[in-house]
Amino acid sequence: MTRSFTMLSWIHRGLVEGRAARFPLHVLLLFLAMLGLTVPATAQGSWTGPYDWSSCLAVPGCTTLSEISHAALIPTGPYRGKVLMWREPTSATCNPLNTGEGWIFDPITPHTLIRIDQVLDSNIFCAGASWDPEGELVICGGDRNTSILRAAYRFRPLILTTQTIQGACGPEIPVRPSNPAWYTLDDTLNGHYYPGLLALTKKTLNFNSTCSGTCSSITGGAHLLLGGPVYVSYYGQNVMEFLPYLGSQWRSVSHPLHYVPLSDAANADDRYVRMSVGNDPSPSARLDSYPRAIQLSTDDILIAFDLDTADPCATWVPPPLPASQVCPNTQPNEAAEWWVLRPYGGYGQNADRFELWRGSSAGGQPNFDRNYAPAVLMHQTVPGPEKHLDRVLVFGGADFTATTATVQEFVKGTPVGNEGTVVSGSWIGKVPLNLARNFSVGLPLPDGRILVTQGCSNPSPYTANAIVQPELYDPGRLPGDSGSSTLMAASNTVGTTNQSTSRTYHHVAVLLPDGRVFIAGGEVASAGFANGQYTGEIFEPPYLNPDLSKAFIQSTDTVVNLNAVSSTTQTFRVVVNDVSPDMPIGRVVLTRPASVTHGFDTDQRYIELPYTTVSSVGNRVELSVTSPQENLAPPGYYMLWVVVIDPTDPDIRIPTSAEFVKFR
Repeated sequence: MTRSFTMLSWIHRGLVEGRAARFPLHVLLLFLAMLGLTVPATAQGSWTGPYDWSSCLAVPGCTTLSEISHAALIPTGPYRGKVLMWREPTSATCNPLNTGEGWIFDPITPHTLIRIDQVLDSNIFCAGASWDPEGELVICGGDRNTSILRAAYRFRPLILTTQTIQGACGPEIPVRPSNPAWYTLDDTLNGHYYPGLLALTKKTLNFNSTCSGTCSSITGGAHLLLGGPVYVSYYGQNVMEFLPYLGSQWRSVSHPLHYVPLSDAANADDRYVRMSVGNDPSPSARLDSYPRAIQLSTDDILIAFDLDTADPCATWVPPPLPASQVCPNTQPNEAAEWWVLRPYGGYGQNADRFELWRGSSAGGQPNFDRNYAPAVLMHQTVPGPEKHLDRVLVFGGADFTATTATVQEFVKGTPVGNEGTVVSGSWIGKVPLNLARNFSVGLPLPDGRILVTQGCSNPSPYTANAIVQPELYDPGRLPGDSGSSTLMAASNTVGTTNQSTSRTYHHVAVLLPDGRVFIAGGEVASAGFANGQYTGEIFEPPYLNPDLSKAFIQSTDTVVNLNAVSSTTQTFRVVVNDVSPDMPIGRVVLTRPASVTHGFDTDQRYIELPYTTVSSVGNRVELSVTSPQENLAPPGYYMLWVVVIDPTDPDIRIPTSAEFVKFR
């Protein structure tokens, strides 16, 4: 047993120092299995856990509104490859507290969380979060306990130390007040509850006199904060805010140029009319909660939908909210519509004159009200006929009466007038999921498939009829492919109850550097299921089969320049070892470290990179890989994967473990 722990320490040290991907995956899996931390993968995948952290996270006397609900994969520093999590801090009387704190999940020691010993002075539950170019997490907005929450922070992983102290229920990372891990930024100019925070590609943003706050130009990119009610009433807003990368001062603008369909006739000379905000037909130009906002290669921001409410006169509306603002936009199926957000005249012009176009149903509308459905972005950048950018897929979701299994993919169209290829785009149907599900997370995996996590089959309440089997969805190589979906293994049962853990509303899912998937949280379970509020588990996709491939990345450049939009001159070196002639290299892939909450990750993207083989000697292959272009990838850290493929069966695609690479 001593030898096993010695090996575990060796693996753990490699993970801490960022060298995990240099260990052959089969070695890592073998020694984890010796310690009972994993089981062999099957064609339907397999599970480890669940791991119970209730002794640290549970609030005595309270079982509501305090579950794990936010998670982000740390890309740099001593805890690289580990998961930052937080929840809503709640008192014993079940009242939310105006504080916040975070924990770190280490896959090597899954039964114990590491607490960061710094308490925030605001509640970041239901906030927006996104990684910046230096591997710091920007967090802003948040909880319903205050009428307007404008607090904003940067979580700084490099501040953390591996020297922990023993806390009340486990290890804690001490943080000096003079050098906090959670660094306070300037407040946002508006409050945002359930906001989207989107990392933009490297662009210059100019502002004019209609801007609020510090209105100097932004160069090199920024975060865009959009949606999320000003008041806690599920009522959206038309104010957007920009935070320069590495900056602390926000610029606030509105989008007064609002375009709505004038005619749904496909051959109309002008399909749109511009409306002023004051003359805005329902649904209004105000974006509501957690908009599924995705920036495409065209710079347009596709908003697949946002979250609306069955009861626009919901509670939690603090006075003195005007009565006229309590019940807006009551027309049905609001979330079934889609929008395109783009700067008037391009990013180099006036960034604060944004246009918001409502997608026309003439080109195909999302065919169901998709509250809480996941949306994912995939770029296939390999040259030739298989080059397909801007593949956006949506999975399942619900209105307030039914849940759907439908899957749709967005495709760009032929513009009419000045509407552009995205505004003129359409949604095409694909093979549905096996099970209708709501409150899932859509997670792009390095083999080109999407893991659609558990959720539930009930539209409301949020916890009824939990689903314990995720699905693995293959969208196909071409946008017109029909796709396919395969049910995966059910999660493990708990103790003697023979009940699987409920992962419904608020649960999170994170792709780990070794290719496994960490899943945690979820609201209080309904009858027949085990609570997942304070637990986590790990899913092993079917590709984790060491009998199929033992290939691993031996070395790579770790800091790389992005290519300009029209350039392919920036390349970097990757050396892969243990490549079998029966399983040659077929893809090089980037995925962005997760930052997920409420079923959506604004940071997620899957990017295939062009490459050439420089040399192949025995089982060692050296590649020259072309960096992504600036319009495809916001600057920052990514996980680099090399995927080997069976030439006789292209459905067999096995990724290496990942290396972190910083693109700038």
